[in-house]
Amino acid sequence: MPFFRRRAARPALRWLLPAALVVCLAGAGAQPAAEYNKLGIEAFEAGRYGDAVGYFEKALDKARGNETLRRNLCNARQGRAQELAAAEDFRGAIVENGGTSFYFKMTGPQVEVDPLEDAFEEMILSLRGA
Repeated sequence: MPFFRRRAARPALRWLLPAALVVCLAGAGAQPAAEYNKLGIEAFEAGRYGDAVGYFEKALDKARGNETLRRNLCNARQGRAQELAAAEDFRGAIVENGGTSFYFKMTGPQVEVDPLEDAFEEMILSLRGA
């Protein structure tokens, strides 16, 4: 009888190790997602929306389907969009010549548009005089 008990116990041990390995790997995958989420929250709260988007995307790669991570990513993308919208600037003009209207618009980040403002105005004035 003890002989059969030993054989019966061995198959259970064969399944125990792979099951423990699966549990450990599943736990290891969840921890980096939580770490990336934490880094994303810290970046978001510091106003570094681009960094926050990257962290939340990495977290979602580790924990697909996590609704909280998806909301965090959405909020970070919205913050980044507002940041970009605030940084955009434009100059525009309508020039009439010979009964035809021409529309000109210069857009881009404010740091790039501002230095070109004088050149843009010169171009518009030259077209009006033509």
